[in-house]
Amino acid sequence: MPVNLTEVSPEKISPEKILYGYQDAAEALSISPNHLVKLIRENQVKVRRLGRRVLIPREEIERLASRDRAMPGDGAKSASIPDTLDEIKEREKRLRTGEETEWL
Repeated sequence: MPVNLTEVSPEKISPEKILYGYQDAAEALSISPNHLVKLIRENQVKVRRLGRRVLIPREEIERLASRDRAMPGDGAKSASIPDTLDEIKEREKRLRTGEETEWL
């Protein structure tokens, strides 16, 4: 089941706070901290390192919430996340035939 990143909790994003820890960022995005770590490891989320701490900028949380925008500076369009099994099978078929080149 795809993760719906559009359900950001506005009350969890403070206009004064500019960097968030894993737990707070994941909570604001309504995803698990483990899923957020996975996104970070896949370079889908830009982070800031302060000493040993890894922090997520508020702008990244807002970018993740709007699935139609690409990562800043990558010049690529974000692929849409398939919602149904039929869409997943169709995308896999397009990937195999070379009609589509990247999987989100």
